Amino acid sequence: MKPYRVIRWLGGMLLGLWLVCLACPLYAVEPENESETPPPDSDDWESKKWVVELRPGFTWLYGDYGDREGFNIALQGGYRFWDNLSAKLDVEYAFFDIDSPEHAKLLHPALGFDYDVDRSRWLPTLGTGIGPLWRKYRHMDWKTDAVWHVNVGLAYQFSRDVALGAKAKYNFVLTDFDTTPLYLTLAVNLVILF
Repeated sequence: MKPYRVIRWLGGMLLGLWLVCLACPLYAVEPENESETPPPDSDDWESKKWVVELRPGFTWLYGDYGDREGFNIALQGGYRFWDNLSAKLDVEYAFFDIDSPEHAKLLHPALGFDYDVDRSRWLPTLGTGIGPLWRKYRHMDWKTDAVWHVNVGLAYQFSRDVALGAKAKYNFVLTDFDTTPLYLTLAVNLVILF
């Protein structure tokens, strides 16, 4: 990886983390006394069924997609229908080399599931999903591929409504290529529960 790309990557991650932290005070209302905060296993804690997640991060592409590093932003919504299992809709947009004549864009909506390994203040999560991937390079039309992904994440739930963490997602491109493309994303995530 070239030095300027490392600097851009670190700058993008810090900017994303700053934006997520900036949004946290909007949702994290501290109780007047500690007795109002329920323990993680209480009924009130488990009543949080809807989940919204915002993820700014970084994406790597290699193989037949070309060697590129870029930024991404993702929005995920989900509903927990069992204690630890939720259905999700995830939409991710990634962009690469915007100032270059070789710039590229990816749009990847996916349907899937997330499994919360543990329901405590620490939220380790495993997930999977499938959906189309639309990609566009500067001098070509949008192309469509099929993508299946797996993800792993860890967040800390510092109030009843808000968690902050990180998530890694590896995407398996199901479309036939000579060399299977590598498509990997790493992101910080803000999770809002209601």
